[in-house]
Amino acid sequence: MTDNVLASETPELGGLEIITLNRDGYRKNPVNTEMILNQVAQFISKHYIKDDALSFEEFKDELQERRNKNYTIDAAVDPKTKEIVAVVAHDVVDVPRAITPQGLPPGQNQYTSIYYAIAKGGSKSKPSEKYEPVLQMLIEHALQSDQKYSVAHGKTNVGLITIDSRHKRVLRAMAKKYGGGYSPVKIGVPTLRDDVVGPDYPNNFEEIHKEKPVIIPAKPWSRRKLIHVMGSDLDQSYNHLKPNEEGYIPLTTAKYFKDFAAATRELPGKNVAFRPI
Repeated sequence: MTDNVLASETPELGGLEIITLNRDGYRKNPVNTEMILNQVAQFISKHYIKDDALSFEEFKDELQERRNKNYTIDAAVDPKTKEIVAVVAHDVVDVPRAITPQGLPPGQNQYTSIYYAIAKGGSKSKPSEKYEPVLQMLIEHALQSDQKYSVAHGKTNVGLITIDSRHKRVLRAMAKKYGGGYSPVKIGVPTLRDDVVGPDYPNNFEEIHKEKPVIIPAKPWSRRKLIHVMGSDLDQSYNHLKPNEEGYIPLTTAKYFKDFAAATRELPGKNVAFRPI
């Protein structure tokens, strides 16, 4: 497993190895990358219900998708057993100047989106604490890596967003260390699953449930920034059409997002206070 060109041994993780999979590594070493990716996909599938876990083929597509800015999977591996003990999948996402049907060009801000953050052990409902320190270090590693990526591209990384909050102890520790927590206002999400497209697209503008995203800001967020970034995250995560595609309508026009924005504007203070995890 550790033949990957981006593998490195990390003393602070007790000698565990971090293996990084990304588009450049895939291009340079596709055979070895796919071998490791298959093991990562199997590891993730054991910890998520079927509809929430990408398949091996879908992970391959994400790693090779040029539209993804810095899609990366970091895996911590025990060199003795060759077992994966923690995985974090993440990417940087542009925050547009405005989300409109015309699809204005992106601004100068990006954020880190954490798609999967899982440590070995325990059940789906009660994760084990044993490898959670490793998971936290992987998430921090992802933040640092994405911040460097943003700086290298002349942009500012404004923080982290994730809805994968099963390892609450890890996120709680990070919120205390860096600031942040649950979004102070729950945000509505569309009715449709990601694989439903075509004539049912208008149903995207109906709410099926609300989520409590976890936000770890790089610096304090104003109410305006919270609205702007969460609008971008909602559209990027759930909109089946992109700004340059015919028929695109931003999800920020949906009632559930307008309700979120209105409630956010009523929050007290200049900067947003996040809810404890």
